This record gives sequence, C-alpha cells and structure tokens, in this order.
Amino acid sequence: TVKGNIDYDSADLTDHKATVSVKATSTDLSHTSKNFEIAITEADGTTPGGGDTDHLITGKDIADIDTNSNTISENASANDIVHLTANVVDEDGDKVTYELTN
Repeated sequence: TVKGNIDYDSADLTDHKATVSVKATSTDLSHTSKNFEIAITEADGTTPGGGDTDHLITGKDIADIDTNSNTISENASANDIVHLTANVVDEDGDKVTYELTN
C-alpha cells in the first residue's frame, strides 16, 4: 500500500525505481528480511486519479449545471434552495471540492 506521494522524477529514486525493505518477525523473535525493487511509472493524465498536473482547473470556467433559475425570495429561510449547482471537470479524474467564498 502506498503511504504517501510518489514522484517519478524524484532524485531519491534510481532509474525510476524505489527499494522497499520488508522484515518478518516470528513470535519466537526470529526474523528474516528482504529488499524489493518497485518500478515507478510516470502518470500521463489518462488514468482517473492519476495525480499528475497535466490538466489543472486553474482558469477554467465553473458552470451552473442546475437548469432552474438562480432566484430566491427576500423572505427565504435558512436552507432554502437557490438552484445553483457548481461544476468544473478535472480531466485527470482528480476530485474537485467547492466552497462559498462570500
């Protein structure tokens, strides 16, 4: 299982490969260890969630995908629906979150 970010271009890798060490310990405290080499492939943005930055959302237009009019009465109560559904797509498949800023 991957514990953190992996960078294909990291200077910590040798020929785009990482070495992981595994140690197995028995209840009698005997143990054995082995190193494994893992090849790191470069994300190209075609796999959802690939994590690369080929497709940033910076500067993209946020669309309102709710077709209802964005109107509400001045007598509206808290939690009344205003019919605004913001949407922008990140082609990498990365999750996009939204927040109201004013």
